[in-house]
Amino acid sequence: MQHIARRPTRRRLGRAWLVAIDTFVAAFPADPGNAVSLTLFMGGRRHGSGQQAALVLTVALAGCGGNVTVSRGFDSREVLPVRDPTLNLVYVSSDLEGQDPTVVYTTQPEDPGAPVYWSLNLTTGAVANLGASLPSPDAGAPATARYVCSTTDLMSDGSRTLDILDTSTGTTVDITGVTAFFNCGNDDGTLSVFRLDPDTGHQALWTGPFQQLAPVALPIDILRIDLFLADGNGQLAKVAVMGAPPGQSGGAGIFTIDAATSAVTQVVPATPDSAAWATGAPQAGSLQSTGVALNVDLSVSNGVYIYGRTMSDGGTTLFAGPFTSGPASELALFQISAAGTPALPSRVRVSAPDDAAQAQPAPRMRAWQVDGDGGAPSQLMVWDQAGGQVTACPSAPGAYESGVMAPDGAHVLFRALQLGGQLTFAPLQLLTVADGQPRTCVQLQDSSVIWADFSGDGSTIAWISKTQVGADTDLWIANSDGSDPKMILSGQIFGAGFVDGTNHLEMEKGGDFVWLDVRDPTHFSYVAEQLFGNPTGIGGFWYVAGYNFSGQDASGQLGLINLETAAKRPISPAVAEYLVSTQGTPFDGGVELGVTPTGVYHVVYLVRGRNPSPQDGIWLATVTAADLQ
Repeated sequence: MQHIARRPTRRRLGRAWLVAIDTFVAAFPADPGNAVSLTLFMGGRRHGSGQQAALVLTVALAGCGGNVTVSRGFDSREVLPVRDPTLNLVYVSSDLEGQDPTVVYTTQPEDPGAPVYWSLNLTTGAVANLGASLPSPDAGAPATARYVCSTTDLMSDGSRTLDILDTSTGTTVDITGVTAFFNCGNDDGTLSVFRLDPDTGHQALWTGPFQQLAPVALPIDILRIDLFLADGNGQLAKVAVMGAPPGQSGGAGIFTIDAATSAVTQVVPATPDSAAWATGAPQAGSLQSTGVALNVDLSVSNGVYIYGRTMSDGGTTLFAGPFTSGPASELALFQISAAGTPALPSRVRVSAPDDAAQAQPAPRMRAWQVDGDGGAPSQLMVWDQAGGQVTACPSAPGAYESGVMAPDGAHVLFRALQLGGQLTFAPLQLLTVADGQPRTCVQLQDSSVIWADFSGDGSTIAWISKTQVGADTDLWIANSDGSDPKMILSGQIFGAGFVDGTNHLEMEKGGDFVWLDVRDPTHFSYVAEQLFGNPTGIGGFWYVAGYNFSGQDASGQLGLINLETAAKRPISPAVAEYLVSTQGTPFDGGVELGVTPTGVYHVVYLVRGRNPSPQDGIWLATVTAADLQ
């Protein structure tokens, strides 16, 4: 399935932030942007689990000033010969069973304009032009079925034209007025789409062969399409919409439409069966409502819907429900707006511990950045579904943050979310959610914090904050409860992250790859010089990293580095860029898909010698657990 109104996508980031810092000092601190990144800019989770016996290939390379014997490791093979100075790697898909790994890259046309996105199937070598729009990393590998879909002609009513290309014949069919569609036609040509009725302004479901689509009679008028929900096997199960029975004079409720049968089920009524304020919620405004708010995004958290309601006093309040037990069928979390059009709060994702020794489930928690009206203070509102409580954290206007749970589940750290290549800043807040302790949220530092995380054993918090001196930053540590904070290092520090399950903090300092034990921060271990790219943990102390970068050649050595022993195992020289796949599981509409990581890391790298050569292009190496023994 595909929804035309796609959420922001996440991109991997480079090191251009030093330039941003130099231009930023005069206006410190800068306001963050609003595009989500694939890998957090400074120390977002760069670790994983799993890893193939290294097969070293020897090839003749004529592009480095003569015929030079070059060794490439870990079953390296060239997947796309190309020498294009405008080519940049964007992201590589997660390694998931049943999906071919895919890399997305860009090229820049000769005429000024937006870059062109391309996908490269690393198994088949197939290349597809994706146009000027960055595809979502959550969507998995591009389809290889008979039909290929794209959208054009965005209309003032929010609909688009859906173009369906039959790759077997080269013919194209256009479907107008489309607002959303399921997976691009099956091999038999059947398709399901939502189309806008220009007379009523409502949306209708159409199904059948795409050349002969017909409307489906439904017992509701669809006012808004919100979520495509998957079942436990990762297959499309139903669509959540806001709607009302035809001719109903009251407000809208929330319904699901079964993807297979088109059966409609009401999940949230227009008028609550019962309503109450959640524990800890800041009580403001009425609790009476006769309809969900059509201009507030719908989400699902562990089977519970989260949505806005238009209240009897004209305000808008965020709710969670429905519940089959407890004080009420629906719980009010906080007021979004006292009157008029609500200022929609930005969602803040709370993730599982990202440096713990073992993978842990995502917390049953949601958060929102709420900027107050009329000079009211900004707050981060956190809804803990497991504990049934709302907690307000102090924040700053316009902050973009992400949360991470401590390995012991007792605290949540909210820190800056690095967005779309921009250097972003935010306050650092620590929320206590430990059993038997009062729910509290304290601010550890102001809006100058760039990166923060818990250590792998959960004993320590580390964070990096920007100083007002050039590109310098400060490294701080504190106990996991926020006590005893102290600054331990200053300088050009970035790219930090903890080694899984440990107190070892790796980082780039002054261009070198170093690490320290936060329990003894006076001793540094240097493991590589002239670092480039994003060192990526692939199990234990092993990292894929680029080092010995040559500014003259605009390339360097790529290899595996062991932080503990400083051992290096080469992958390839003359590497300009590289990406490492993750072992994460994608999400669809807030529902985790039932897919399994492969345990194989795909290292995609761009070889670009000083002189043109047949070896220039995109290469692929594979690393498995056996390689790390």
